[in-house]
Amino acid sequence: MTCRDVNECLANDGRGPCQHICYNSPGSFSCYCHSGFNLAQDKSSCLRNQDQCNCGTHGRCVRNYNTRPMCICYDGYRRSSDGLRCTDPEPPCHCGRGSTRCEEIDGVKRCTCARGYRASSDGTRCDDIDECRESENGLADCQEACHNTLGSYSCDCPQRWLRLAADLRSCEERPCNCGSGSSSCSQPNGTKICTCADGYKLALNGASCIDVNECQDNLHDCQGTCQNTVGSYRCSCPERWLRLATDQRSCEELPCSCGQGSTACSWLNGEKICTCADGYEPAPHKASCVEFPCDCGQGSTSCSQLSGKKICTCAEGYRLARNGAVCL
Repeated sequence: MTCRDVNECLANDGRGPCQHICYNSPGSFSCYCHSGFNLAQDKSSCLRNQDQCNCGTHGRCVRNYNTRPMCICYDGYRRSSDGLRCTDPEPPCHCGRGSTRCEEIDGVKRCTCARGYRASSDGTRCDDIDECRESENGLADCQEACHNTLGSYSCDCPQRWLRLAADLRSCEERPCNCGSGSSSCSQPNGTKICTCADGYKLALNGASCIDVNECQDNLHDCQGTCQNTVGSYRCSCPERWLRLATDQRSCEELPCSCGQGSTACSWLNGEKICTCADGYEPAPHKASCVEFPCDCGQGSTSCSQLSGKKICTCAEGYRLARNGAVCL
């Protein structure tokens, strides 16, 4: 017993089960469509090219035999009028800048506008309100100057001595400041007037106080040396035997002392001069008195000084030398 192929294409005028063209093959067959048609999902019927779905990635195509294909669109997309495409949804209602709400009623767009904006005559957008121009005085509620901004306005104080107050509407005077050396500051009619404290003078710009150099300008009363300080000056006495007096301006001699054994002390050109009592003589540095060494030699019994002169008393067997300062 042998099996032979059945030619499925013989029936239906050689088309077999195919709508257009049937091609027999061993144990099977294949259907093809004429130009301008595509094979449907049932693999036997043919559909016109314009009847094919083009849903893209936004949906899926549903084809039923002998019925027109149709797109089933995903959420957020809508089907075209011919049912063969999925398109983006209608753009959202938009009124532009300054809107708080947009809605369509019976196909007509209506805008709700934020403060500082108003709806246009056709109601499709929000326009900025020029509060400055539309006010009676052109200032809105500003004291000096008004500047329009999108959705609002701002105030300004053009005079340089004024600034905007905390309420952002009124103007107030800027703080008047002439610097650390001033005693007062005022601004009549916007002109700053500075009054300077002692030791300061008005700067060239007239808007601040600067230090006066009393030493350089010879405005001091120092007896010795003048040293300028901020807002004042101070005096000093360069000579080492002088010191600043209690008036802090004049100089006076330092207390002069030669110590024990002195009868007088004085200064001469910065040098201390000591006058020493009997039995004393100036020390090598001449700044004090020291006891005069009294020695009449080995043959003396006593040695003393009177009015700076040595007096010797000699022992038996010794006599006073001609100079009276030693026993021989």
